[in-house]
Amino acid sequence: MKKLFEPVTIKNVTAKNRIGLPPMVCFNWTGDDGYITDKSMRHYKEIAKGGVGLIVTEAFGIDPKAKVNNCAAGLWEDDQIDCVAKIVDAVHQENVPIILQILHPGLVGYGSLVPPKDYLPKTLEVYADENGKTLKTKGPSAYSCEFPFDGLRREVEPLSIDEIHEIQVKFTDACVRAHKAGADGVELHGCHFYLISQFMNTRINKRTDAYGKTPSKFLTELIHMVRQAVGPDFIIGVRLGIFEPTLQDGVDNAKAVEQAGADYLHMSFGFMTESDMEKPSEYPFNEFIYGAQVIKENTSIPVFAVNGIDSPELAEAILERTDVDMCFVGTGHLINYQWATDARLGKDVGRCLHCSYCMWRANPDRCPGVKKFKKDKSEQ
Repeated sequence: MKKLFEPVTIKNVTAKNRIGLPPMVCFNWTGDDGYITDKSMRHYKEIAKGGVGLIVTEAFGIDPKAKVNNCAAGLWEDDQIDCVAKIVDAVHQENVPIILQILHPGLVGYGSLVPPKDYLPKTLEVYADENGKTLKTKGPSAYSCEFPFDGLRREVEPLSIDEIHEIQVKFTDACVRAHKAGADGVELHGCHFYLISQFMNTRINKRTDAYGKTPSKFLTELIHMVRQAVGPDFIIGVRLGIFEPTLQDGVDNAKAVEQAGADYLHMSFGFMTESDMEKPSEYPFNEFIYGAQVIKENTSIPVFAVNGIDSPELAEAILERTDVDMCFVGTGHLINYQWATDARLGKDVGRCLHCSYCMWRANPDRCPGVKKFKKDKSEQ
């Protein structure tokens, strides 16, 4: 595990190893008001204590009327800074850097409903039932789709130029709050079907103005705005879709983001139902790792790989083969908060059993992967 435990520097911050925690929502740990809880603080502290090199938190929303779910964490008002600072301080006490992910869901959320509501429903289904299982939302341009994660149809109206600028300002304000909370940086969520991904993908973004002719314009403008607001030393990373819709589009987007001043790229899937994923038939890893390797070959800033990295041996092989800078281990850290330390010591790190619905997020005590890991440890 030589390369996995080498330090790596992102801008002016050094991670002690190349193991990262990717953003994962802890459902029902946050109230409808978006205020993060002490339960979340303890969660991140224990993972930091377990030896991880870098933590990127679950996504924080920028607007209470633009939420991806009813229990989404928020950084849309100044009073939320103190509770977020508790998480930052807890992680820093373990000498681990922490980056806050910042999100707007765009057309897939229920915060861009048309016409606007004065309240937010508890679930998407409440509002959808009123509209025949169809959510009327807003995004870059007119579009219609059935969202795979909830089965609800979206009928999308295009955002106006004024609305685009308002969203950019709210993104920037949330990043300033992250800076005030003491975080080492922010990660602009530009994949997983959400708003930035929608702008980047030309099968979703069919605008005829400047935001359509140059799909990266929304994001590159935003990077400049955030940089001006937070100063030169704060990390600005981007979680970016690889196939948006093609790999070449992903490369072009990555180059534009690098030129705009992003400090790293965290590669994942974009608007997946409008993506052409690819990899060579003989390639030993999945499409997402292949895409991250190609992005790394075409940029000069740190690039992070994620998706299906479930063992130290796999992480080491990816680092050696692809030259990416970090491997992010998601559900492995849910199964075992000590994943990084156990990997370094050559111990069993446990393994996610890939339930059809993540039992850990519903109730960690019922997670079969955690139960099996604890049982195996007790029998050693």
